[in-house]
Amino acid sequence: PRYKQGMGLHYSVHAAGADHCSGVMDDRAKKNIVKWETLPTTELSQRKAQMVYEVGLWRHMANYIGMCVFVPWSHQQIETAVEAVTGWPMGSRPLADVVERGITLARIFNLREGMSRNDDKLPRRFFDSPAEGPLKEISVDPAKLEMAQRDYYQILGWNEAGIPTHQKLVELDIEWAYGYIKT
Repeated sequence: PRYKQGMGLHYSVHAAGADHCSGVMDDRAKKNIVKWETLPTTELSQRKAQMVYEVGLWRHMANYIGMCVFVPWSHQQIETAVEAVTGWPMGSRPLADVVERGITLARIFNLREGMSRNDDKLPRRFFDSPAEGPLKEISVDPAKLEMAQRDYYQILGWNEAGIPTHQKLVELDIEWAYGYIKT
């Protein structure tokens, strides 16, 4: 997370914690998944939060459909495969909605079980630079991480506390899940 801070953002907000298979590898984000300008690996910003969201949708999709995440399929190839297997006409938005439902329902499950935004964190050691080695000058800025988390929540239609909004649940056709959110 010190060097690839987009991955650190993902680790901090992912429902299951640090999961490199569903997160963004900054330097690989541009290949087949999402076309992005090169962002510094140590950048934590609204742009990085947007990249973590967009690339994460497609990384999660591979997990949801049982596809190996090491196969470098493009959006179009994933859409074609899902259409071939299910017979359902698919496009990028319907697939993204499936993933957003999954991410949001996982968040609601964790909220129901007593977790909160306070649990969206990295281990303290990442906020300090190592004494020596290639990353000795690099650490995660906790204030920048918190802002990137808020940006990520906003992109997902969650409030600043990381709680999915009623409106977002309606949009995703999972309004029934609102009853599981403790307010």
